[in-house]
Amino acid sequence: MGMVDAAGPMVSLARESFTLSITAATLLPFLGYLMFGVLSIPMGILQDKKGKVFI
Repeated sequence: MGMVDAAGPMVSLARESFTLSITAATLLPFLGYLMFGVLSIPMGILQDKKGKVFI
């Protein structure tokens, strides 16, 4: 839930700091969620095969 709670302030902070449009600033948390979704399944499979200590 930390990422979800920080998404709102992160968008406004990124927009002000980097002079981004609202669309570009809103894409930042979306890309974070997307990468988590894409990487969580392969990492879970790898942990199942190799073990958590290896990862």
